[in-house]
Amino acid sequence: MRDLFYTGLGLASILKEQIEKKHQEISKIEEIGKDKVESLLKTAEEKGKSEKEKLREEIREMIKETIVELNLATKDDVK
Repeated sequence: MRDLFYTGLGLASILKEQIEKKHQEISKIEEIGKDKVESLLKTAEEKGKSEKEKLREEIREMIKETIVELNLATKDDVK
């Protein structure tokens, strides 16, 4: 479970680095204006945030399934 989480974070970090690298490359190209580059980065950032939320939800679901499979007591069960 932790490995999946850390893998996701690692991939996000790699993606961020690649986007920053591409940003530097794209910024050097005169045909593409600064506004277009910033828009591209903003879109990529929003997509990243969306993917982060999807990953969180998938992890939550995996944890819930694991709790059920292991027949562990939940907070409500303990109450």
